[in-house]
Amino acid sequence: MITLRPHHVLCIQRFIGEGYSPSFVENMWRIVNSIREAPKQSINFIGSEDDLCAHCPHNQNGCVSEAKVRRMDKLVGLSGTVAWSDAASLCSKLDAKEICANCQWYKLCHG
Repeated sequence: MITLRPHHVLCIQRFIGEGYSPSFVENMWRIVNSIREAPKQSINFIGSEDDLCAHCPHNQNGCVSEAKVRRMDKLVGLSGTVAWSDAASLCSKLDAKEICANCQWYKLCHG
């Protein structure tokens, strides 16, 4: 089962192949492709480092941007185990500008 921080639903929905590092991008594609192949699969939503964070250069004994990502996670509001398709549907109704405006990737995703 894939484990994600709640705000990563928004990241995955708009992912176009760019990221922090080649390792991060490769891992992100692996997760994105898994979700595309099985959109009804269950995702475990947690409020700490997840399967994407494992390859992020900002994950140095924990996230160096923890306060920022914790705020985004709270605004998304997912927790526990949820089918990807349900999580994506719920997140499509959220105000991405409110949640993501402070993200370094915002302009790329919402340009």
